[in-house]
Amino acid sequence: MKRGGLAGKLTVDTKRLKMINHTIVGKKNCQGFALISAVFTTLMVSAMTLSLASFMSVGSSGSVDDLQSQQAAYVADGGLHYILMKELKNSTDFTSAAADSNVALGQGQFSVSYANRTTTSADVTVTAQVGNSVCQVQQHVVKQSGAGGALSGATLSLSSSQGGGGEIVGPISYTSGFSADAGYEFSATASQGSAPAAVSMTPYVALTTSTITGDYTVPDGFNGYVHVTGNATINGNTTMTGMVVADGDISVNANGQTVTINGTLAAGGNITTDFKTSAVATLTAQSVGGQMQPALVAVGNISMAQKQDTIVTLSGLIRAGGNVSVSIKQDTQLIILGAVMANGNVSVDSKQDSDLTLDFSAGGPFLSGNNLLLTQWKKI
Repeated sequence: MKRGGLAGKLTVDTKRLKMINHTIVGKKNCQGFALISAVFTTLMVSAMTLSLASFMSVGSSGSVDDLQSQQAAYVADGGLHYILMKELKNSTDFTSAAADSNVALGQGQFSVSYANRTTTSADVTVTAQVGNSVCQVQQHVVKQSGAGGALSGATLSLSSSQGGGGEIVGPISYTSGFSADAGYEFSATASQGSAPAAVSMTPYVALTTSTITGDYTVPDGFNGYVHVTGNATINGNTTMTGMVVADGDISVNANGQTVTINGTLAAGGNITTDFKTSAVATLTAQSVGGQMQPALVAVGNISMAQKQDTIVTLSGLIRAGGNVSVSIKQDTQLIILGAVMANGNVSVDSKQDSDLTLDFSAGGPFLSGNNLLLTQWKKI
């Protein structure tokens, strides 16, 4: 009995020892798992920290590149305006315009080069650099022929009769001859000058945004910049804004009606206007592409006729590669606030109490001859 009791106690104690041993082993296993988890977590955090640092470094580098790229674009634009004002605005010959290299501007510098140069046109390339960022822009520049006076042409002939006449304010220039009768008053004497450059339609076509094939009648309410491959016609009771450039002829006609043109009519052929029977017409030149354009421009001739109590007011430049002829009669009035400029002859015939007023002083800045037409801008 005693031995049995002791054996029983020993058995119980053995079980307790097994339970204690199991508990100790379990604790050791938990501690090992926790250690592994801690090491793994530390490695994960370290990896994420390194990745984040690398990402922030790349992002910072990208931000600097973006900023310098934007600054380079600003420097290129500033360099272009710089060279236009410094070398080209007052230049009489683009072939002699000087190039510039490494001109400091803002956060960087720029250089200028030219291509396809003539006396009146050039492709200007500006290369700008800020840090590692480079920006190149190119602009086609055309020197537009500005009028140096109120009236200029090869020969100038002003005649009047039956109470007709007129007044011309501003200098008069001719290359072959000048004659005027007593019906005209002048604020300046005429003097011999040099012939202007030829008229080209290229810069005006470049300003258009659409093309119409064949002939075209401009509708009332027209607003746009259109290139017409044929002839263009504008009839009475029409108001238009913008530019009509025709490869052929342009005719403007009104009989007792009104015509309002805000913009430019440009013809590869001739331009004719015919206003009669109390018609009222207003033609006003506008700025296109940041530059003032002529009111009427033609490679050929420009003929203006009006009679029977009509009133026509034209603000801007009349520019012809050929001749300009003006005929006003029967109590009509023609007011030109600008200038008339022709490579050919200019003739004015005022009769039957009709009156011409040609005022160069009100013509605007484009008459100085320092007008630049900017087209075909592109980033290279």
